[in-house]
Amino acid sequence: NATEPDEFVLTEWKEGMKLMAAQPHVYVKLGMLGYMVPDWILDPKREAVVKDLVIETIEMFGAKRCMFELNWYLGASISDNDGLGTVGPSPVELVGYMSDWLADYSQEDREWIFAKTAESFYKFEDEKNNIIEDDENIDRDDANEDGGSSDAFSYYCHGSGAAFAFIALVSIGFMW
Repeated sequence: NATEPDEFVLTEWKEGMKLMAAQPHVYVKLGMLGYMVPDWILDPKREAVVKDLVIETIEMFGAKRCMFELNWYLGASISDNDGLGTVGPSPVELVGYMSDWLADYSQEDREWIFAKTAESFYKFEDEKNNIIEDDENIDRDDANEDGGSSDAFSYYCHGSGAAFAFIALVSIGFMW
C-alpha cells in the first residue's frame, strides 16, 4: 500500500542482494535512492527505510565494495528517481544525508564509500599517474574555462574503460 513498503518485494531484494554480495567481483553504487522509495525526502518514515537499506547494503558488501553515487544530471527529481517521484535532494543535501547515515562508521570506511572504492574500481589512481606523466603533452589551447584540459579530464574519467558489468546497479524499484 502507499504507506508501507511492499514486504514481498523487500524480501526478494534482500535475498538477491545477499546472493550478489557472496560474489567478490560485485560492487554496489549507492545512489538513485528515490527509485527505491520515491519522494523519500518528504517523509521521515520513508527516509528511515532508505537509510536502513543503505546500511544493510554496506553491511552485506562491506565498505570496500560500496561507492556513493551522486548521479546528478537533469535536476533533483530526475537524478534521484527518474521521475517516479516529485522531488529529490540537491547534491549537497544528498551528501549530507549519506554523511549523517554513515556517521557511526569509521573514518576509513567512510573514505572507502565516498571515494576509495570508486578510485579502486575505476582505476583512477592509474589514470591520474598517466595524466601526470603525459601532462606536458596536453595542448593548453584546448583548456576549459576553469583552466583544466578537457582532454585530460576525459582521459581521467573515461580512459580506464571500466567494466560496468561488475557493478551491481541494484534497486528495489517501486517498493512503495
